[in-house]
Amino acid sequence: MPSVRPRRQREEELLVWPDLVFVEFIAALIFTITFVALAILINAPLQDRANPANTPNPSKAPWYFLNLQELLIHMHPALAGVIVPTVFLVLLAAVPYFDTSNEEQGRWLATPRAWPNMIVGMIVGFVGTWVLIVYDSSKHIVLYERFSVGSEAFRVWPPFMAEENVRTWPET
Repeated sequence: MPSVRPRRQREEELLVWPDLVFVEFIAALIFTITFVALAILINAPLQDRANPANTPNPSKAPWYFLNLQELLIHMHPALAGVIVPTVFLVLLAAVPYFDTSNEEQGRWLATPRAWPNMIVGMIVGFVGTWVLIVYDSSKHIVLYERFSVGSEAFRVWPPFMAEENVRTWPET
């Protein structure tokens, strides 16, 4: 016969009302007061009314489309505007189905490999970001020319600081 689980003591429980709701209300109140004060104290300059006959060049998307606009600079429009966002949203929607077990739920870095995986991921992310920045700015051409056979490799140090053969950033 299964044993009956003992009932938890009242001291162990933290109720949603009033404990959690009161703290969230105070945080929302402080947040709102802070932003109202900032809106009153800091002058946000307004531009002229929108004129459909005069489109600025280049036309800029609202801030919430900034990621797509940045992708359009670096990729084919069909790839950047349709395929990449669709794949990203499908993967984002599939995240809850990757691991459905409740084991170690609610505990940060519970598995033995969690810390090494996190450290390696941070290093790969940091180095990978810098590699993509250097590659996208076409400084990889300068690096190749500096370190290829027959070049004076260490005459200019660091080699990526040289400015010749570097593609300029698109005019905005």
